[in-house]
Amino acid sequence: MPYGGGSGPDITARLFATELSKQIGQQIVVDNRPGASGSIGTEMIARAAPDGYTIGFGGISTFAINPSVLARLPYDPDKDLLKVVQTYFNPGVTGLKRSPAIPELPAIAETVPGFEVIVWGGVVLPAGAPKAIVARLNAEINKVLASPALKEKYATIGYELAGGTPGQFDAFVKSEIAKWAEVVRRSGAKLN
Repeated sequence: MPYGGGSGPDITARLFATELSKQIGQQIVVDNRPGASGSIGTEMIARAAPDGYTIGFGGISTFAINPSVLARLPYDPDKDLLKVVQTYFNPGVTGLKRSPAIPELPAIAETVPGFEVIVWGGVVLPAGAPKAIVARLNAEINKVLASPALKEKYATIGYELAGGTPGQFDAFVKSEIAKWAEVVRRSGAKLN
């Protein structure tokens, strides 16, 4: 977990890990390794043995924004990480539609057409993990994401469950990398 304990991503990962542990009958430990905008924990995931025992979690900052903002990123989100499945997104007021958590609050896109900034997260494995492990993990996670109990827990914090295939998540991450690269380029933001 490349984020600190008690952070939004940590809370969502712990809720998710509890349900996945029940689903697969195996304990999942959330190991927080924050720092450097999530790069420390994400690098640990990328460099782990690709045996299926290290399951990574990350999102918009670690996979989509960091590649453009950080001058020396110690991992390549495209080459070093296999995308398994997107687990959640949080449209809030910055998505294309109103948030179910606060439907009376208009989305910014209602005033600024096309405006969209969503927080999202998903599960990855180190590159080189066997396809059978990726497929099984994707199937088990999608079962968990279909859980009404988990959907209700996520809704209480304003998040919606996602799901899908590894290919869908990979394509989504690539589109987010491109989108945020343009935002960073226009802003001129860079960190050492």
